[in-house]
This record gives sequence, structure tokens and C-alpha cells, in this order.
Amino acid sequence: MCVLSPFSGIVEHRCKRFNRFEEVGYVELQLRRIFGVGAGSRRSRLWISEKTSVPRFRQLLVRTRMLNDCIHRDKSYILALELADVVGGRAAAAWPTGEPGDARGELARYSDLAGADNGPEEWNESLRLGLADLERTVAGQVGLAVAQFGEMARATLADTTRRLDERRRENEERVKELDSRAAALSTAESEVADREAAVASERSRLDVDRERLNEDEKRFRDEATRVEELSQITSGDSKVRLDVGGSVYTTSTQTLRRCPNSLLSQMFGGRHELRREPDGSYFIDRDGAHFRYVLNFLRDGSLDPQTLPSDRTSVRQIIREARYYQLDALVDHLDHLLQSDSPQ
Repeated sequence: MCVLSPFSGIVEHRCKRFNRFEEVGYVELQLRRIFGVGAGSRRSRLWISEKTSVPRFRQLLVRTRMLNDCIHRDKSYILALELADVVGGRAAAAWPTGEPGDARGELARYSDLAGADNGPEEWNESLRLGLADLERTVAGQVGLAVAQFGEMARATLADTTRRLDERRRENEERVKELDSRAAALSTAESEVADREAAVASERSRLDVDRERLNEDEKRFRDEATRVEELSQITSGDSKVRLDVGGSVYTTSTQTLRRCPNSLLSQMFGGRHELRREPDGSYFIDRDGAHFRYVLNFLRDGSLDPQTLPSDRTSVRQIIREARYYQLDALVDHLDHLLQSDSPQ
């Protein structure tokens, strides 16, 4: 125990042990008497710090609080008393440490306990005897409680062990059942996988057969279309002889009507009556040499660039003829060939 100063913290040190079940106010009163501080001469407050190489004190301002509530029972502590002057019953100066705060509670209520010089020792002895009786009583009760708890724990453990054994047997039976189901499921999955593989193989074969059938059907339809066209071409009513600028061409009305918006489709669509020449042909006063490209386009729907003239001038003349016959598709086709530099 000691008295604090505002600088080093300790100005006087004395040794004394206090019971941790004493109240803070009672301990403060004893320290005042140990250091010879009168009842009304100076005011005081108590500080406490763990016993270390560098003490760190904290205030104990509630005098009615038990010292045991402010410490850990496995550690050692230092108590310090801070003093300040009192004049006329009022504080005359700040605390030496500069820290604010006054102790709460009256010290006078502990005067009877402190009493004479041997008062604290007698009170401590009485307190020690009371604590000893309390410890024996608590020890007996704790022993009885421990015995009862041990008996309950053994009974609970036995019941828990029995339940765990039952649960373990149930789990083992369930595991066996699950293993059996898993084996059956594995077999079923294997069978399903085999069936899926067989179905996939059959589906692949059917897809191949379907593609072949589609190709055969397309080929058959193409052949039927061609046969129908040939039959219409070979019929007497569809055969047409054209005299284009002195060049005679023989074709069919079906070919001439291939492009519905063209001039040839309108001429031979049946809405207009055309005059035949004595030889039975129809005369068209246009370039006969370039008309073969027009006729081949109507027959095939396109022109092979290799069959066109090699010079651009001739290709442009063919484009002029196509415009005359109102064959927009042929015009676009030839323009594209010119842009791609196919003709030289």
C-alpha cells in the first residue's frame, strides 16, 4: 500500500494485507489511519493496480463496493491512497494526480468497525472464522451436489449408451438395406444404359435411312418435275419457234413464261394474240446472237461465267437485251459478274 504523488505516483510505501471481502470504504479508512490522516483534515480516494514492474492504477470511487468485485483472486494488487487538502469542510485544491472524480459514500459508517487499534484485527479474525465456516458449508454442499451429479451422470450415460447402441443397430440395418437398394439400382442403371445405347444405335440407323429416303424422295420429285416439263415441252401446243433478228430458236412456252414479269412471259402468256410468220415462227426484232444467253438463263435460272463473252462490251450488250426483255434477275446476275471481274 502507498500514498500517490502527482509525478512518480508513490511518495510513501508500507506493507499490509487486506481481506478481499472487505468494502472499499473500510479499506480506505484503515489506510487513512495507517498514514495518520485525520478525519476532517484532508479528503482521500482509493486507487488499485495489479502488482507488476510498471503499475497501472485505476480509481475505486464506490466505497460500498466489495474489494473482491474489483480484482482477480489469482493475482496480487497494490492499494494507493490519494490525499487532497480541505479548508472549512470544502475542497481547497484539485487532486494531486490531476484526475477528476470524488469517492462516493461516507467513511463514518466504518468507524465502529475500525474502532480501536485492535478493532481491525478482531474484525478480520471474525471474518476469517465466518469465511472458514462458509467454506466448510459450501464444501459439504458442493460434495453432495457432486455426488448427486455423478450419480445422475452415470445414469444418464448408461441410458445414452443404451440408446446409442439401439441407434447403431438401426443404422447398421438401414445401411444394409441401402446397400441392397444401391446394388439393385446399379444393376437397373446398367440395364438402362444398355437400352439407351441400343436405342441410340437404332436411332442413328433410322436417321441414316430417313436421310436416304429424303434424298430418294427429292430425287424422285426432281425427276417427276423434269418429266412433266419435258412432257409439256414436247406437246404440240407448248413448242414455239422464234425468229430473233434472223436467228431461229426453238423453245417452249413454259420456258418463256419462267419469269412472270418479263416481256416474253406477257407475250406468250395467252392474253395477247401474236401474229405468226408464214413459216409458223414469231418474229422479234432484236439481236439474235445475244438472245441465246437470254434463253439459256430462262432454262437454267443462271449463266455459267465461262460461257459468256470474254469482253465487257459484249456482256453490257447482253445486259441491254435483258433490260429490254424485262429480266431483272438476269440484269442483276450479269452486273454482279461484271463487278467481280469475271468477264475480261
